[in-house]
Amino acid sequence: MEFTGLGRKVAERRKEKSMSVEDLAQLCECKPSTIRNIESGHRGVSIEMLVSLCNILGISADYL
Repeated sequence: MEFTGLGRKVAERRKEKSMSVEDLAQLCECKPSTIRNIESGHRGVSIEMLVSLCNILGISADYL
């Protein structure tokens, strides 16, 4: 399964907030490679990660 839509939206919002992959990973308490895999669509997200991303990026789960 591909998650390109979700990943594209995460990347767009991260860039809008002028955050690096490393910044977002630190705030999500994960590795930068995890964020890269999510943004590239190669990895989905757990419920916990989804909530964390939404809170940090100021977006809703519906948006993703």
